[in-house]
Amino acid sequence: CFPGTRVKILEQIDDWIRDSSTPDRVLWIRGMAGRGKSTIASTVVHRWKCRASCAIFHCRRGQNTLNTRIVCALARQLGTSLVPAVRNAILESVQDNEDIADQRLQEQFETLFVASLAKLNSQTQPILIVIDALDECNNPRDAVDFVRLIDRHSSAFPDNAKFLLTCRPEAPLLRTLEPRQWHSIDLDIVTGITDDLERFIRQACNEIRDLDSDIPKDWPSSENVGQLVEMSQGLFQWARTAITYLNDGSPVDRLLACSPNNTIIASGLYDGTIQRWDIQTGVAIGEPLSGHRSAVSSVCFSADGKTLASGSDDLTIRLWDPQSGVAVGEPLKGHYDWVKSVCFSPDGKLLASGSFDQTVRIWDTQTGAAVGRPLRGHSGSVYSVCFSPDGTVLASGSFDQTIRLWEIQSGTPVGKPLRGHSDWVRSVCFSPDGKLLASGSHDQTIRLWDTQTRTAIGEPLKGHCHWVRSVCFSPHGKVLASGSDDGTIRLWETQAGEAVGEPLMGHSDSIASVCFSPDGKLLVSGSSDRTVRLWNSQTTVAMGKSLTGDRGWVYSVCLSPDGKTLASAYADHTIQLWDAQTGVGIGEPLSGHVGSVSSVCFSPDGRVLASGSFDETIQLWDPQTRAKIGEPITGHIGWVQCVCFSPDGNVLASGSDDLTIRLWNPQSGTTVVGPLKGHTGTIYSVSFSPDGKVLVSGSFDRTIRLWDTQTGEAVGEPLRGHDDWVKSVGFSPDGRVLLSLFDDRTIQFWDAQRGVAVATLLSNHTYLVSPASLAPCKTRHLNLISRAIHLPGMLSNCKIMTPCEGFNTQTYSVTIIG
Repeated sequence: CFPGTRVKILEQIDDWIRDSSTPDRVLWIRGMAGRGKSTIASTVVHRWKCRASCAIFHCRRGQNTLNTRIVCALARQLGTSLVPAVRNAILESVQDNEDIADQRLQEQFETLFVASLAKLNSQTQPILIVIDALDECNNPRDAVDFVRLIDRHSSAFPDNAKFLLTCRPEAPLLRTLEPRQWHSIDLDIVTGITDDLERFIRQACNEIRDLDSDIPKDWPSSENVGQLVEMSQGLFQWARTAITYLNDGSPVDRLLACSPNNTIIASGLYDGTIQRWDIQTGVAIGEPLSGHRSAVSSVCFSADGKTLASGSDDLTIRLWDPQSGVAVGEPLKGHYDWVKSVCFSPDGKLLASGSFDQTVRIWDTQTGAAVGRPLRGHSGSVYSVCFSPDGTVLASGSFDQTIRLWEIQSGTPVGKPLRGHSDWVRSVCFSPDGKLLASGSHDQTIRLWDTQTRTAIGEPLKGHCHWVRSVCFSPHGKVLASGSDDGTIRLWETQAGEAVGEPLMGHSDSIASVCFSPDGKLLVSGSSDRTVRLWNSQTTVAMGKSLTGDRGWVYSVCLSPDGKTLASAYADHTIQLWDAQTGVGIGEPLSGHVGSVSSVCFSPDGRVLASGSFDETIQLWDPQTRAKIGEPITGHIGWVQCVCFSPDGNVLASGSDDLTIRLWNPQSGTTVVGPLKGHTGTIYSVSFSPDGKVLVSGSFDRTIRLWDTQTGEAVGEPLRGHDDWVKSVGFSPDGRVLLSLFDDRTIQFWDAQRGVAVATLLSNHTYLVSPASLAPCKTRHLNLISRAIHLPGMLSNCKIMTPCEGFNTQTYSVTIIG
């Protein structure tokens, strides 16, 4: 950190490191891009490297290193510690486990961190492990797994061992970190940033002035500094970029340059919804479009504006009527990884999609059927697709650093891949006349290509100081807009290849998308700061306030047995009841929990709703009056992750982070059986057999266990069939088949009597529903069969169904309705 800045934050972190009297072993720093998280992390290590055993790992997007390198890299640094006890403990573990580098993340963590550091209880000097930019991991699940490992084993570490984590406030890390009662610092709301920025900017400008005798001694003025501080919007990254900009030209002139001087927009959100906006008023139109089960990565209007397409991390594409907000047809399915880009053909008859599965697919928008085979050729994820204006050629940009052109009729490549970028190609766009193709890349440049000769035109367009995520031509083709992770938008003159004016600033995080209005007068930008902004493309001035539409996370949903009421559990500690026929909320949210609500379940008669929470309690509710029934049920000493009623409604089961399962009398709130012990990891799912005599549980320890509900004894040995943790479990209606869903989306079928796996499926589903048990509920919400699995004998009546559509955020669990 710049001398004299971030003083209070650094002092707060210093106090946390020194204090070994409390169990606060983890501190996480959150903040939007540019807030200075990495600088703070590096400064902390620099300040403590001579006073503690320190190790730091900077995660970087594009490097698949979290699972394979992070623990070994951190251990290697601790192995050079100035403290002999720490150094020897690490080195002994490495010597005893010479193949540790080839092991999985969990084995590395438990061997090099848990086992080694547990030997150091008598050690008083701090041990500081810093993981910076966890949100930069290519696979968010790796980061989530690492956080869970820290949480799971935190009590085993000595009191002087500290973990410092930094990340942007993005899903899924946010929903993993927020519920944990760890010490945290939010850089988006911390005070004193303005003073620090002013100190940094003034000192940096003074250094520029002192090296240039032509600059007046009274430069910069207090007004100049104040304007820069205001424009930075609390972002140190912006301030550093501005100083670099000033220093690269005439500082006085450039400082003056920095001084302030169609009808519907659609934006895709992380929570799986799409928000529509009135382009004239900036007012949100209706409720967000709900249906996707994960982040919406791409949206695109058809040329006539009558259809909206959306691509999502739930592996599907959806078509919508943008006026009514109603989904058109069923989701388009075929990709087996995240869908990152969608684009209509000029006549609207075809839709192209690009995916992390390295393929491009073409779809018939009338029938929803795939047209031909997937277009294969890229050796990396496909981030962007775009039709040529005449609809005969499709361009695709990929992680493999190339652009490919495809002939639509034949599905064959047009010539060789276009090569020139030195990093991922994030965005491609044809000019209106089809003669030019623009590409934006993680190498921080934009390139223009001649589509006839398939050669690069001139030098790369340079100006952004971070990845270029999006490019878009104006309707007349004379101007190109680009959006970058540096938080700015730039306009370029396509003929001269030069920047037009200064960068457009106003967002506080990465620019994910830019798009011109049909008349070219407006430029629309969407950002990771969760806002959409409108700009006058002629004056480059922001128009009105930013458009916001953030929604909270849903952890669990449950449909009442009669199919009329839906309950959803939220991270904001509340439960909402909905009319399942109209989709309208019923009254105000149910409030009472003091932690995120992780699970909800209706009793078989629908008269009681049970909710489990991260506040370690279970609460019963009357769905009719929306009032609490009795006091919270207590007994668990960890987050309650799942709840489930027995078929007769007389018993309620719960699974928890405390590694136990409890069976409760819902009338009295007392424990009937338990706690049931045996799992060595968090219990994420519990479900009763149809006769209520057996309970099945799935856990983070990668096992499934069966329990006798009368005695609480384990039935047989744990079921082990897959190398990942169990997210969801359920019985078939006849109780003969057990189904389990693992975190890698593998579904396993078990013979419930013999405890033997009989079939395995790779699924696109995120959570498991025990489908046939939904049959008694005759409502439109339950007509969700995606395919039937017919296997010999006992599996002949078992079906796999898609999770219920229509929820606005990612769903963590789905209850099984008897």
